[in-house]
Amino acid sequence: MKIYLSCKFSKRSMMKKIVRPVIQELGHEVVSRWVWQDDDSGRVAAGICIEDLNQSEALILFTDPIGSMNPGGGRWFEAGYAHAQNKKLIVVGSRECVFCWLPSVVQFEDLHGLVEYLR
Repeated sequence: MKIYLSCKFSKRSMMKKIVRPVIQELGHEVVSRWVWQDDDSGRVAAGICIEDLNQSEALILFTDPIGSMNPGGGRWFEAGYAHAQNKKLIVVGSRECVFCWLPSVVQFEDLHGLVEYLR
């Protein structure tokens, strides 16, 4: 499955060093280039993210505990875009916003649950 990873930018290192390799070991392809490519231009980066979302089959959204001080921005746009495109939407972490409760959303408390699901 082609998977787009979405989270706060501050979790990028975790996506690159832990999550991406685990998903690839399970035979899936991570298509979210923002995880491993650097680009200083917001306009270029946004375009690349949309391209990557368009080719994905699923989006995995890594959330924070409810009430976190920095809710982030891009990840919620990405999740909404993926939902509108009828992509599989998987949440890892808390159901941080009301849309995480949609019946089509699959949710796991941690990476271990996600790994079992993707096997």
